[in-house]
Amino acid sequence: MARTPTLKFDRGTLILHPPPRGKAWVDFATWDDRVERFRLPAIQYRDLVETLQAEGTPFTDEAKEFAAIALTSSFEMQPYPHQQEALDAWVAARRRGVVVLPTAAGKTYLAQMAMQATPRSTLITVPTLDLMHQWYAHLMAAFPDAEVGLLGGAPAIAPRFSLPPMTVLLSTLRAWATAMRC
Repeated sequence: MARTPTLKFDRGTLILHPPPRGKAWVDFATWDDRVERFRLPAIQYRDLVETLQAEGTPFTDEAKEFAAIALTSSFEMQPYPHQQEALDAWVAARRRGVVVLPTAAGKTYLAQMAMQATPRSTLITVPTLDLMHQWYAHLMAAFPDAEVGLLGGAPAIAPRFSLPPMTVLLSTLRAWATAMRC
């Protein structure tokens, strides 16, 4: 009897073992001799899961770490047209993409709208302590009933603790370099 394939998160990548039947998943995977398993970039998680589901391939998903959260905003504003257009484009692109706007164009509020449109656990990475505290204050004001956390000084590489559903992470190049030396 064939074992059910299991998808696991491993140090920034995904491990899929045993290999599922079918061939569509092969396009995502690379054989890793070190662990004798197929490995995939974690960014391909969604595409792989959708491919396996479309093929009707049963699998166990141990990589899924996001949680549904209730986000009731304490304040909402009428978005500017460019904010609504960006949000609509992001939703149309299956909630993927990058929004580039100048300073004071409303990126934080746009992100709040995106979080409300997809109420899931969220990790916000910022390059400075000032931005970390600004984001924290905004999230606390926008979602006073939600649990919001701060993690600063070093990146969350394979943390051995659980993070709050919404976490603001200070992540600088210096912090990454320090963490990579450890």
